[in-house]
Amino acid sequence: MRNKYKYQKAFNNPAGSILSDGDIREAAFVYASTAAGVVYAVTQACSMGALLQCSCDHNKRDHTSDGEWEWGGCGDDVDYGYRKSREFMDARKRKRRGDFTTKIQLHNNKAGRVVGHMIVQSSSSSNSSSNSSKSIVVVVLVVAVVVVVVAVVVVVVVVVVVVVVVVVVVVVVVVVVANI
Repeated sequence: MRNKYKYQKAFNNPAGSILSDGDIREAAFVYASTAAGVVYAVTQACSMGALLQCSCDHNKRDHTSDGEWEWGGCGDDVDYGYRKSREFMDARKRKRRGDFTTKIQLHNNKAGRVVGHMIVQSSSSSNSSSNSSKSIVVVVLVVAVVVVVVAVVVVVVVVVVVVVVVVVVVVVVVVVVANI
């Protein structure tokens, strides 16, 4: 009976546990894409009136030909979507801001939110379904580029640290050998 659950952990993982380390490029992409998706989903839900905590962005208005303001429909409250994405994605991470991995994950989340914000703003200017599909492709491409740039920066930092450590070790060895 003791070994009954021996392999359960291998088959009973929550979706995020595979990415729990967060130090791989794929995880960075998933976190950034998720943050962008939360911005998009919350903003769209607000615009459709599906969430009680938010409403339309009442600043979205159109000009008429005589210069008068005219109500142009329900605007996207993308700032609300951004804030909720930040609260949702960064809640546990903000408590542990000190370690390097947490800082990278917070950066990836922010990059995704920024991209999501840009996509919602660009897609709200025209509401055709083809633009919606293009927006999703743009989100994926921009997030991929951001994640690759972050990965390159991390690799460069690691290489610099390794070079510094090697130089220090060489200097210490030279000093020790010189004193023998």
